[in-house]
Amino acid sequence: MNPCLAIEVSSPRGSLALFRDGAPVMERTWTEERFRNQHAFEELRGLLEEAGTELARVQGFAVGRGPG
Repeated sequence: MNPCLAIEVSSPRGSLALFRDGAPVMERTWTEERFRNQHAFEELRGLLEEAGTELARVQGFAVGRGPG
């Protein structure tokens, strides 16, 4: 099964997680006080590379909607 990607950047602690068959494969977290999504794409590139996959293979996305 192709991987699913979870993205959360609504707080100072951002995170990305890659899942396969409903189980977590890999995750990345970082802390940014300002401009919270600044590192998201850099971290995403590293996460996908480390997992040996590419964005085009991701079949599903879960995105945090944040507070409010």
